[in-house]
Amino acid sequence: MTGEVSTERLREIFAAGSKRYELRQLLGQGGVGAVFAAWDRDLDAEVAIKVLFPGILETEPLYVARFRQEVRIARKIKHENVAPIFDIAEAGELHFVSMELVPGETLAERLDRVGRLNEAATIPLLEQIARGIDAAHRAGVVHRDLKPQNVMLTPEGKVVLLDFGMARHLPSPQLTQTGFVTGTPAYMAPEQILEEPVDGRADVYAAAMVAWEALTGTLPFQRDTALATMEAQLDDPLPEKELEGARVSPELSAILVRCLQKKPADRIASGEVLANELRKLQRERHLTRPLSPMKAPAPRVRRRVLLADDEPGVRSEVAACLSKAGYDVDLARDGAQALERLHERQPDVLVLDEALPVMDGLDVLRVVKANAAMARLPIILLSGTTGRSHHAFALAAGATAVMDRPLDLNALLEAVART
Repeated sequence: MTGEVSTERLREIFAAGSKRYELRQLLGQGGVGAVFAAWDRDLDAEVAIKVLFPGILETEPLYVARFRQEVRIARKIKHENVAPIFDIAEAGELHFVSMELVPGETLAERLDRVGRLNEAATIPLLEQIARGIDAAHRAGVVHRDLKPQNVMLTPEGKVVLLDFGMARHLPSPQLTQTGFVTGTPAYMAPEQILEEPVDGRADVYAAAMVAWEALTGTLPFQRDTALATMEAQLDDPLPEKELEGARVSPELSAILVRCLQKKPADRIASGEVLANELRKLQRERHLTRPLSPMKAPAPRVRRRVLLADDEPGVRSEVAACLSKAGYDVDLARDGAQALERLHERQPDVLVLDEALPVMDGLDVLRVVKANAAMARLPIILLSGTTGRSHHAFALAAGATAVMDRPLDLNALLEAVART
């Protein structure tokens, strides 16, 4: 038996060949294999298992060579922004790798859910991607297939890079051959498409593509076919007007454009340089600067609540309820405005709708908790997604309390009073 098989059949073959692991939830599936959450009985811990379809060894020996090399190379990378890989083994006719199970959602899933991100969310995200690829490059590894599906976002706001299955040792050209191009065309650097020597600057290119997509909701060279996309990567000029149309600042646009030059020599030279430039930009941006210390603040008689909700009717109703209960209330209609109001008004409590435009509530939550000056601010998240797992996710991200919609105003008053 060769090629793609059903998930259930994979489970059957795996269970017959391995007593150490119990496959659980299917996390993802591609053309050569699938990834499962699994229980490691020896470690008494949950892990992720990446399984190749049966027969790949015979039908795609080049891929299997890369698959085996994935572990030997990626295990050298020790960095908080790269998912650790534990081991490579076989279960009957199946080859598999065990790795850390990273909680959260992929950037692809986030973009499917919210559409796109603004700069306040994208700059720290890209910085962490840059630090992760820099760690890989220092270990002698080029990812070669960086895309939103391989970028994990944890509940704490950390970025973790996944799947070094297409990576290869920089000095080892023996695993390339004419006509075999690895990677995903829309994110691939021109030299990778041309099968020229590839180094870390190809990952810098791909990282900037990921950021471009997050900011604009589009990819600059995406066409109807893979071939047309690759030709556009090679020949078409970068449509910089798309960044302007998405209201990306000139400073961040300039960084992305430098990363996306056709010639590697014209790009930002490394993940480290990119990360440092982004860190410098973060320090200069209004939304991420520390709050200025206040000298001998006068005590407030009335506590101040900042309410961030995009529905005018809800804002009015909740604000009236809070005001009647003795609170001073400030209002924001989207995530970016909420962050601006936080810096301007310095409230005692933030009541935050999860489904905000421009920047959703969970992203606002992460930005606030990452800022030392605001990390202790109580945040009550209003969520349209019910269920314990979602509430646990939000609480792990830093929410003080999570309240379901439709909103119970009495319960909200009680929650605010407890903060």
